[in-house]
Amino acid sequence: METLLWPIINASVFFGLLFYFLREPTKKMIQERHDVFRTNLHRAQEELAKAREQLDEYSAKLKAVEAEIRATQELFKEQAEKEKKEIIQKAEKNIESLLRDAKESASGLYGQLKKDLLVELGATVIQNAEDRLKKELTQDDHSKIRKDFSYRVEKGL
Repeated sequence: METLLWPIINASVFFGLLFYFLREPTKKMIQERHDVFRTNLHRAQEELAKAREQLDEYSAKLKAVEAEIRATQELFKEQAEKEKKEIIQKAEKNIESLLRDAKESASGLYGQLKKDLLVELGATVIQNAEDRLKKELTQDDHSKIRKDFSYRVEKGL
């Protein structure tokens, strides 16, 4: 127990001296902190009041802007409807013109295609006839055809 007595006395003296020397500086520091907090609180309250005033001002402006936005939206809707009608009218005119042009073009293409098909069909028929004659014509048939051709040329037929 005697070994604990001296450390307890030393600690008591140490804490007593700390309290004696640090009491005033600590009290002063706490007072300064208190003053800083009070100043900051007062300043914050003033800024809060200003912020509320600005909020009220901006709320009033916002309501005015919202009304203006609604009016502008209505105007844009009216203009959009008008433009929509104009676009539809132009599109209908373009459709009529396109249909007319398409019919004319199709008619011309049909006639040209018909001519081209007849020409191609004729060429194919002639080619098939030539091929068939080459395959099926005998030497005697060639001789008969030459004689007949010469006879017709001589007679002018």
